[in-house]
Amino acid sequence: MTNITHPIQDRFRHLLLRNEVVVGNLNDSDMGIIIVAAALAIPRDSTSTEREVTERLHRWVTTVGSNLRDDAVELRRYLVDCRCLRRDPAGRAYTRSEDWPARWKEIAAELESLDIVQFADQVRIEEAERRAARKKAALEKKDGGLP
Repeated sequence: MTNITHPIQDRFRHLLLRNEVVVGNLNDSDMGIIIVAAALAIPRDSTSTEREVTERLHRWVTTVGSNLRDDAVELRRYLVDCRCLRRDPAGRAYTRSEDWPARWKEIAAELESLDIVQFADQVRIEEAERRAARKKAALEKKDGGLP
């Protein structure tokens, strides 16, 4: 059996488990993963109002990005600055752009293959289970193996 690795998914998994992540403090690669994952929450080929984009990003921040210190408005600004989201000159209409930096295109290709919300939920469930198992093992060891 061949062991297939997915470095982008592995790194995304790591980022999902970190506490108090500030997007602006991440290195370029990690920022790309977070920004692209958030951008994928915005529908392709449609125009949205600022409010609609902010609401979608708010849902994303309260689920997938629940470990971020950045809020939906900050995230929207990052998406615009990083060319993942286009804003009309009046600032009222937004469209998802695929004009993100070339180095992020591989990230986008891999993350688009995921159900990002389900992936984030599963990562956190698995981590909670690992922690519970470690705690149980430590307690059993402390109690001399008594149930």
